[in-house]
Amino acid sequence: MGTLTTQQNKGGAAIKEMFASRSGEIAEAIGKNPGLTVERFASLAMGSLRDNPALLNCSQASLWKATMHAANARLPIGGPLPLAYIVPYKTECQLIISYRGWMEMVRRSGEVKNIATGVVHEGDEFIPPDDALDPKLIHKQSTDPKRHEKPVTHVWAGYLFHNGTRIYEVMTADEAMAHGREFSPSYSRKDSAWQ
Repeated sequence: MGTLTTQQNKGGAAIKEMFASRSGEIAEAIGKNPGLTVERFASLAMGSLRDNPALLNCSQASLWKATMHAANARLPIGGPLPLAYIVPYKTECQLIISYRGWMEMVRRSGEVKNIATGVVHEGDEFIPPDDALDPKLIHKQSTDPKRHEKPVTHVWAGYLFHNGTRIYEVMTADEAMAHGREFSPSYSRKDSAWQ
């Protein structure tokens, strides 16, 4: 958690007032969601500001835009298991949906019955799908207690649809890193999960 300057404290108060005065817009966006009230949504968003004071250096317009994107997707910002984050990029805020957030939205679509993901380490048994019409993926983790210290060879995601269709996405470690370099704005940051 960062320490807030006097200027940031004033900005935080202004943002809190903005959330209060525009709570109707948030309520309309999140709709009827028993686990996500306007008060909880605003509280989590304000918690993100406390956790990352650099957000207070961003324009209120970009903060509101990112907040409303999260509200429209019905994804709470921050918290212990975040579905979405608001990240500062100089003076602009950007909504970043976490993998948990993406999985939540896929589940809500009603099309997907289950989602599974995996990280394959050297020494794991791994057979990627080879038949597009009847795909099967085998991943048995090594019992080596130092498994997580071994190099990653692949990452994968699998989706089981209600109609029985299975789809797998598999990337080598190099492909996943190249994807991160190309698409993740935080890829080169020292505190990034990519590092």
